[in-house]
Amino acid sequence: MDDADTVSEQVIIEITASAFYDIDPANFLTIVTIADDDAPPGPFTLSAPGNYAMGVDITPRVRLEWTVSVGATSYHLVLADNASFDSPIRDDDTITTNIYDILTGLNYGAVYWWKVTAVNAIDTVEATVTPFQFTTAYGTPLITIETTSDAAEPSTPGVFTVTRSVGDPTDPLTVYYEVNIIASSAVAGQEYVALSGTVEILGGELTAEIAVMPMDDADSTDEELIVALIDDLAYDLDPISGATMTIGDDDIVPRAFDLLLPTTGSTGVSLTPTLTWQTALGAADYVVVVDDNSDWSSPEFGVTVTTTSCGVPAYYLAGLTEYYWKVTGTNRIGTTEATNAPFTFTTEADTTPPTVKSTSPEGGDTKVSISTDIRITFSEPMDWPYAANIVTVTCVATGPVAGTESLSVNERAITFKPTEDLVESTIYSVTVLTDVRDVALNPLAVDHTFDFTTEAPLSGLATGPGCLPSAGSALGLVTLAAALALIRRRRPG
Repeated sequence: MDDADTVSEQVIIEITASAFYDIDPANFLTIVTIADDDAPPGPFTLSAPGNYAMGVDITPRVRLEWTVSVGATSYHLVLADNASFDSPIRDDDTITTNIYDILTGLNYGAVYWWKVTAVNAIDTVEATVTPFQFTTAYGTPLITIETTSDAAEPSTPGVFTVTRSVGDPTDPLTVYYEVNIIASSAVAGQEYVALSGTVEILGGELTAEIAVMPMDDADSTDEELIVALIDDLAYDLDPISGATMTIGDDDIVPRAFDLLLPTTGSTGVSLTPTLTWQTALGAADYVVVVDDNSDWSSPEFGVTVTTTSCGVPAYYLAGLTEYYWKVTGTNRIGTTEATNAPFTFTTEADTTPPTVKSTSPEGGDTKVSISTDIRITFSEPMDWPYAANIVTVTCVATGPVAGTESLSVNERAITFKPTEDLVESTIYSVTVLTDVRDVALNPLAVDHTFDFTTEAPLSGLATGPGCLPSAGSALGLVTLAAALALIRRRRPG
């Protein structure tokens, strides 16, 4: 009954004696608490699983229990996999009993935190000690198998991958398997090296591999190898506990395959993309071609690889340009182009400045021919309107050298051709100006400067347009007077 105070009351109920029954001397009375609804919920404690409990079994359920909070009309339970209760797994404020069952959503070998709040119309009260923490038990390992890669004659191994889920990952586990010799067309010792029948998943690992080494047989057909897992007390098997591998024969052309990435029509693709494709069973190599037109008349990039991916190096591709790419699998019998080739992609904008990769002559060279042309090679194709008149060649003593510039066919090199031969035994300085730009109009970041020295004259006298020789040259050791005397002695009479 609703009274006027805010105090919970107690009623003692006692069983009285009767001729019709006996009384248990240890259980003849009980105490009943009548909670007052004008007071907050009474104190209570979390009870099961105990705090820091280990090995809590999650099958068929985890039952959370706590003592009754006198006066509580409901309870609010929160369960999470972290102590801060971010993204809780359970958040239920409709509980009216002191028991809560969790049937799903928990993982094996995981740590969980939980807390309970008692609620009534007056206030809320948390458990005396909160939150509690428990760790679920590791279940029996569940084993699966899949074909990671097919095999191919004569020496490309195939791989079955065995994976465990559940179970304690720190323990090593031996898994047993057998070859389905009835369904398999491949024969051990003919198409592949016989398998051992066991594979060990190492402690700390979740997977192990069964490698299948093919053998070169006399026929020209692909074979199938089917492996089935064998059940054991140490683990359970997935309902699908077998896998099939194809052993490709190298006496026929590579099998069909598809291009993967970048997908056709992709935009904003890196200027150094990685191209990937499926395995072409039986292929020994793959020929990769990238071109900016679909007739493949002048590929920007081409390479032969043995893997199913390759990267396009820097400076082969231009920015904001559509490219076509294709891959062809090859072996000694023939070739097979990817079924869905060609793919197209459009590159991102080019914002990388060009760089000078090499020069001829090189900086610091000596004994350079006086008839030399000066060649500057860049990291990428250059834009001719911005590549003209950007090389200055200067004689240290007399100033600029006249000459003409030209751009190579691949647009990656500029050649400066002096109008006249250079002067012997002379230092020249070459500067490539930042006015030069690549085809994306990115300028050279800084001027590129280098020096070289021309060869010495055989006669000891310099020739040319009057540029002074370098210090220590042969002419520097001959005075003008001595030179004039030499000329007079050579005159007749």
